[in-house]
Amino acid sequence: MRSSALIAKVLATLALLTGATAAQDKVRIGLPVPKATAYIGVQVAVDRGFFKEANIDPEVTVFRGGAAAQEALSAGAADVISYPPGGVALVQLKGGQKEKVVGVIDERPLGWLMLVKPESKIKTAKDLQGVKLGITVKGGLTDMLAIWLTKNAGVTAQIIPVGGAAINQAMLDGQVDAIVATPAGSWQMVETGKARSIFDFGKEMKPVIADSWVASEEMITKRPELLRKTIGAIYKGQRYIQDNRDWGLKYLKDFTEEKDDKINQLTYERLILLLNKDGTMERTWIEDGLKMAADAWNNPDIAKYDPNNVYTNEFLK
Repeated sequence: MRSSALIAKVLATLALLTGATAAQDKVRIGLPVPKATAYIGVQVAVDRGFFKEANIDPEVTVFRGGAAAQEALSAGAADVISYPPGGVALVQLKGGQKEKVVGVIDERPLGWLMLVKPESKIKTAKDLQGVKLGITVKGGLTDMLAIWLTKNAGVTAQIIPVGGAAINQAMLDGQVDAIVATPAGSWQMVETGKARSIFDFGKEMKPVIADSWVASEEMITKRPELLRKTIGAIYKGQRYIQDNRDWGLKYLKDFTEEKDDKINQLTYERLILLLNKDGTMERTWIEDGLKMAADAWNNPDIAKYDPNNVYTNEFLK
């Protein structure tokens, strides 16, 4: 009887331990837009089971833009989001939580082009003097890039928000003379002969982080190991699609629902393959990102803010 009772007790204990091991830690990941190729590592990690391997239950939510994702992070409704370093600095300057950038997505704005119509007399950034330059929204990345380019070219342009859905047509209809075009629509415009690129931000800018993974103060201070595993799974997913070309091209096509194989291939080669493989950042990248945000948001305090308060490579080890 004693032997039977002991065996039953051991089996019950093992069952409890197995259940405890099987329980996964939930992590809430916030994305600003759906189906964005820059964040494809997250979905690959979900589909290939990399989060599961790390004992993580990912809850991925798509918000209506970066500001909404940041609100969720500040309110404790998200643990990790995509957001620019300048936004993190602004949150801290306003007395918000001590969130930090914990991994870079890409060092440069890959796939973002300054486009003009094929017959345009605009040949270089110097020719943007006095033109109507179309962006999606004020304060967004297209605005940051437009301000950065005109400032560095020493010219002044009339920067006009026309919305994301209408930006290409605004140039074709002559409402604006040039646009900051987003991937992969930028390549599609060039490949079909509807536009000509005069500046490739992803190739011609020096490293400046416009997008990154940001973790809440609570994740950083109270759940650091879980944060480390979460970030690790995302970059594992990113490396997987980069290292498996045939699989990656098919996966990308299904992910974006892009029917044009040429555009799909360009997205893979000019964006996916160039995404940061491990998230490691350099201080100068953060500094330049803060300067770009300061210009776009007309807030010089952001440019003066200490980058060490904004980012850490601690969770990439």
